[in-house]
Order: sequence, then structure tokens, then C-alpha cells
Amino acid sequence: MVVAKVTEYGQNVTLFCNVSNCCPQYCGWDRWTPKQETLFIDIKTGQPNAKYDGQVFKDGYTLIIQNLTKQDLNVSYSCLYGATFGERKFLLEEDVFKSISPTQPDVSNGQLSLGEISGLVIGVIVLVLGSLTISIYFWRRRITRSKSKGKYINIELEEELEDTQPETKEDTINMMKGIL
Repeated sequence: MVVAKVTEYGQNVTLFCNVSNCCPQYCGWDRWTPKQETLFIDIKTGQPNAKYDGQVFKDGYTLIIQNLTKQDLNVSYSCLYGATFGERKFLLEEDVFKSISPTQPDVSNGQLSLGEISGLVIGVIVLVLGSLTISIYFWRRRITRSKSKGKYINIELEEELEDTQPETKEDTINMMKGIL
């Protein structure tokens, strides 16, 4: 009976009454409240109404409940065609609202929601920044180690040169350069 479900209050809900070869006769909807108050909504005449509207099609007609509120739920609606009442439908929240699962995105239109796009962008940014931070850390660590290794070798050379005679310092330096 509900044509398209909504995601929140304030949106329009459309109910459909299936009638073959619709609608040479009088057609409308009855709204039955718990207090047994009946509200008839005439679709055929198209009387303007701020709360209810409808359309006639060749295979039936609709009731559009505009600006859905809690008061529109937990009441019965039934279509009336000529002198025949359709089945009474007790309208519940689960009848009109799409169930949005936190584990399954709503991809009914094949597009990602703004929240899903934001999440993807933030995820990519975090991934890139994390990779960049790790790369910089290892690059700086490598430079620091190579500098400290060079200082260690220079200290050893100087200590060896202090122990040698002045005439052999040049020979020792050339020999050490050959080793490195």
C-alpha cells in the first residue's frame, strides 16, 4: 500500500489503492483514528488540502500524506471506490520509514551519501599522512646513523694518526683512504 518509504518526519508519504479501469466513479480515502473519527479525503474532485493530496491513475489512485508527523501514524487508512471500501491498513512507522542499517549503506540510487564520501576522503588523507610520517621518520633515522658512523670512522683515523710519526702520517692517511 505504501508506494515509497521516507527517511524522516516532514517528508511526504504516498499510499496507493489498486483499482482496475480507474476511476469513473467517486474515489477517496478514509482515515480512521482510535477515537472512531473518520476523515474522508476526496481524490476525484481534487479539493485543495494542506495536509492531504492525491492523484488518479489508470490502475488506481494515491493518497499523499504531506509533511508526515507522528499523528499520521498508528491510525488506519482505507481507500473507497464508489460504494466499495478497500482493505483497512493500520499505518505503522515500519510501513513508512526506510530501515537504514549502520552496516549497509543506502545505495538505492547507486550513489554514495555525503557522509560516505567524507569518510572516504578523510580515510585517504589519514593514510597518506601516516605513510608520509613513517617515510620521513626512517629517512631521518638513516641520515643520523650515517652521520654518526662517519664521525666514528674519523675519530679512529685521528687516534691512529696521533700515534704515528710525522713523516708517516701522510702514508697512513693514504692507506686508510684506500681501505674506505
